[in-house]
Amino acid sequence: MLNNIINKLPDGRAENELAHYLRKLPEHESSALMETLLKHNSDVVRESSLRLIPRVIRDRSVLIKFLYMGLEKKCLWN
Repeated sequence: MLNNIINKLPDGRAENELAHYLRKLPEHESSALMETLLKHNSDVVRESSLRLIPRVIRDRSVLIKFLYMGLEKKCLWN
């Protein structure tokens, strides 16, 4: 099921389905899955997962972790 949704990205309906699926999971599982999606080979999947972070992740410390991951990646590119 999850692979089918990911294959449909960046479709808005697929993003909504993925957000709904991730909200049902416990916070630690959804954050681990979001981290995996952010490391995906496809730019489309990574961009969609960035849009989903504020819709899915509610724990402030996890949001800060994702912010640091992004900043670290940006610093490596420079």
